[in-house]
Amino acid sequence: MLECALKREDHFRADDIAAVLARGTDRVSRGTVYRTLALMVETGMLRQTRDSDTHVHYERVWGHPHHEHMICDCCGAFIEFSDDKITKYLEHECKSINFKERTHRIVIFGVCEDCQKHKSAK
Repeated sequence: MLECALKREDHFRADDIAAVLARGTDRVSRGTVYRTLALMVETGMLRQTRDSDTHVHYERVWGHPHHEHMICDCCGAFIEFSDDKITKYLEHECKSINFKERTHRIVIFGVCEDCQKHKSAK
């Protein structure tokens, strides 16, 4: 389970992992997948993000610098971005009220460039 989740480079759902682990001799139940993913988030190995349909997506934290997401409402694409100005602003705001940040998430919902092109072509 651990190896399967940490090998992934994408934004995956629990059902994606469950489908892979439901086959073969070392089968894992769907409940075990959900419980293990929750533990992996709790320990900081994975990060979770909800899409506009409230599905939880996971991504590996280890080996990836902190970043934010834009999620396309049409195709569901996750677009990663980072901006030092945003990070510095958030650090400044936390410091100004003596707030100790543990983590933060910014998710922007909209329509990606490809979907905009397809809409305008119709």
